[in-house]
Amino acid sequence: MLLPNIGREAHTYLYHIVQHYDDLKGEIVFCQGNPFPHDRKFIHHLACDEVRWYGRICECDIHGNPHWVGAKFLASEYCRVFGLPIPDSYRFVSGAQYRLHAEQIKKRPRKFYETLLAVSEIQRDHPWNLERLWPIIWNVPLASKAMADVQRCPSNHPAAL
Repeated sequence: MLLPNIGREAHTYLYHIVQHYDDLKGEIVFCQGNPFPHDRKFIHHLACDEVRWYGRICECDIHGNPHWVGAKFLASEYCRVFGLPIPDSYRFVSGAQYRLHAEQIKKRPRKFYETLLAVSEIQRDHPWNLERLWPIIWNVPLASKAMADVQRCPSNHPAAL
């Protein structure tokens, strides 16, 4: 299905969740149209069940520094509005590419995603704010930047060979 690119990957993820919420089962991979700039070995990592995100781990403060320049960083405001915990800093996956279990998504009601989808259609900086919030929304543990290297296929896994 072709969608207009009005909210980058965030709009596409939210549209899929809202349209298929009742039918979501098993594992779901959310990735960009071209995932390789964020994960050169994306195809290989798909074959490895242990890999739960595709990209490097980044961290910014509550103002979006050091990555956020010239845009409205609203992640903390989103947290307040949507009832999410407000962290001291945001640890996130550059590119917002994840492998999730449907249960992770369904821990929040469809209405939650419908509201985020509506915001994605009017707020220009929405995708970059959500990039920082997906780990909170889906409860994806990103323990440290170092996990980006650890969170790869074991060296003896066929996908790593």
